[in-house]
Amino acid sequence: MAAEPAPSLGAVRVASEVIASIAQMAALEVEGVASMDEPAARPLSGLLRRGTAHRGVRVTVEPGGTSLSLVLFVKVRAVEHVTALAVEIQDRVTEAIERMLGLTVSEVTVRVTRVVYED
Repeated sequence: MAAEPAPSLGAVRVASEVIASIAQMAALEVEGVASMDEPAARPLSGLLRRGTAHRGVRVTVEPGGTSLSLVLFVKVRAVEHVTALAVEIQDRVTEAIERMLGLTVSEVTVRVTRVVYED
């Protein structure tokens, strides 16, 4: 006998803030990331209306709602190879979002906004 499909219990929606929080957490775990640059993530239009930039991350949900693209604004330490660091951030963020939310990440853009020189 074939199993009956389960009745729908309703929709599940994840706020952009939650997606940004997961992305931030994953990025900050990468050695060489000093911090997120939250002010740089906010577009000028965000001053006039509520935007989708949170915690140094811009979140864009693609049409259909099953995939998303992210732009992360990070400050890095001076001793790191920036390109390799950005690739590791992309990998970690993609893995965390897909594992924790089951969403497909179509793009992760890393924008290095500052190099932090430590004494």
